[in-house]
Amino acid sequence: MQQAHDAEKEHTEKGDAEKDGPPQKRLLDNIDPLKRLGVEDVLQAEILARLVNGPAATSDLASQIFCNKDSEAASRAQYMRVARALVGLERKGYVARSPFGKQKPYRLTRYAQELMAAIAADQRPGSLISRKDIIWCVLAMSSAGLSLRLTGMEPPSTLVMGCWLVTGIFSGLCATRLARILRRIW
Repeated sequence: MQQAHDAEKEHTEKGDAEKDGPPQKRLLDNIDPLKRLGVEDVLQAEILARLVNGPAATSDLASQIFCNKDSEAASRAQYMRVARALVGLERKGYVARSPFGKQKPYRLTRYAQELMAAIAADQRPGSLISRKDIIWCVLAMSSAGLSLRLTGMEPPSTLVMGCWLVTGIFSGLCATRLARILRRIW
């Protein structure tokens, strides 16, 4: 009886491990959330799944996706398909490459890593620009408009200075939010 219990427990653990699987498999199994995020085809999903393991050059990705043997190189057409798919992913902020250096492998951005983690955990992925970011930008623009309006009306100078101070603070907060967003996609 103990052996049957141990065998059942081992079978259950194997089933859980197979269900979870490697990150690539889990990502490709969740293709529907990727479609909602703007991943256009299976090739782009496959590229994202390959980049989960680490940075890779376009030629390496083409060889990994289209070729059966490690020594076999991808054709020019296959290479161009992968390159076009990478450009599409780069436009959406999911992949990036370093602007300097001889080797420029593509890598997942922080934003894409956050999205992939949310998809793998069956959670709703967050957006790139949050409501709080939008609110700070609207406040900065509104206070700038009010400051300009007050400057032309000639009210007391302390009021104008206070309004410009508030504009500076809101603009600084808005700039730090923008920098944070850019770091996520670069």
